Amino acid sequence: MANILLYSMIFCHVIADYNLQGCLANMKQRAWWTEHHTEPMYENDYTTALWMHSFAWSFMIHVPVIALLLWKGEITWQHSATLSILLWTNLYIHEIIDTLKANSKVLNLWQDQLIHMIQIIATWAVWVYVAKIV
Repeated sequence: MANILLYSMIFCHVIADYNLQGCLANMKQRAWWTEHHTEPMYENDYTTALWMHSFAWSFMIHVPVIALLLWKGEITWQHSATLSILLWTNLYIHEIIDTLKANSKVLNLWQDQLIHMIQIIATWAVWVYVAKIV
C-alpha cells in the first residue's frame, strides 16, 4: 500500500507541476511581468502566481493521502495537524525552489525536479509513519 501511495503522490506532482500550471508558468516569472506590465503596481505580482502554484502543488501531492485516509475512515486530529504542517511546509519550500529556478536562475529543471522528488519522498515517509501505512 505504501508504494502505491508514493507512486500516486509522484503522479499528482507531474499533473500539478506540468499539466495544471497553465498561465502560472509564465506569471510566476518576474521577467514576464516586467515585459508585459511595466507599471510599478505590478512589479511584485509574480509572487502571487508563485504562491498560487505552490499551494496547488502542495495540496495536489496530498490528494492520494487524503483519499486513502477517507477510504480507511481513519482521519484523526493528528492527521489533520500533520496535513496542515506538511501542506504549508511544502508550499513554502516549493515557492523557494521555483523562485530559484524561474527568477534567480540558480537552479535548472533537473535540480528543481530532484528537490521536488525529495520533498515528496520526505512527505510520504512522514505519512507512512503517522498514518501507519504499510
